Amino acid sequence: MGDIVSLVRSNQRSQVNKELSSLTNAVVDTVMDAVLYVTINAVTTIGARSISQLNYRDYEADVLLCRYNSKTIRRAISNLLSKKYLHKNTTQTGISLDITQEGIKRIRAHIPSFREKRPWDGYLYLISYDIPVQSNIKRNVLREYLQKIGCGKLQDSLWMTPYNPTGIIDSFVDEQNIPGTILVSKLGKDGSIGKEKRNALIERLYGYTKLNQRYDEFIKMYSNQKHVSPTQLSIEYHAVLKDDPQLPFSLEPEWFLAKKAYDVFRSFSS
Repeated sequence: MGDIVSLVRSNQRSQVNKELSSLTNAVVDTVMDAVLYVTINAVTTIGARSISQLNYRDYEADVLLCRYNSKTIRRAISNLLSKKYLHKNTTQTGISLDITQEGIKRIRAHIPSFREKRPWDGYLYLISYDIPVQSNIKRNVLREYLQKIGCGKLQDSLWMTPYNPTGIIDSFVDEQNIPGTILVSKLGKDGSIGKEKRNALIERLYGYTKLNQRYDEFIKMYSNQKHVSPTQLSIEYHAVLKDDPQLPFSLEPEWFLAKKAYDVFRSFSS
């Protein structure tokens, strides 16, 4: 266990700390989730469910990669124990931390997962809106939500997605009390927007070229490695996956490397 969890040693950590800290900001938002994230990466990658006291310094160093100091980390661990997301065992050989099923459930709700099944009705949907100028904050809230659910921006106030967003957008608009008019329109299965071909439009709209470059870098980094830091591996993979709209497979470019990157990532936890 120690060989896997502590692979990224002090000299290597100084090189990756800043980069991983930045990537972690895109994956988890709080110190409690960072601790759970590191815990689940460390234990599930090696097929166990505990962090022993012997390896605690390496475990804590991985959490430090997530930009938090030791005092903050220990306070977060205490909170996680009290909320029963972590469980502490005291044995003759020391103390171990176990991640509970509730802890696993919480952190998995915060990190993206590769969707192997993506049912699609064959249509594209346009979302347009007209929100009063005095409600700019609400407009920004809606924009952030559209991006979060995988919509691509065609132009100001006009977005597109292959998944029917009507129900979730209606619910979100009601919850957030967003004023104005929000319309969802369905394009025919052979429909197009302007003169640009559908596949070319989707590649441009969702930034597939740059996204593919990031997947390619991940694959090259980890394809030929036998032992890696679970935290470093997961942070780098999830940071890319979070930006992947995970469109229906038939809409993705043939050269897109998302599935190959997923297979590389999964090979370390199988």
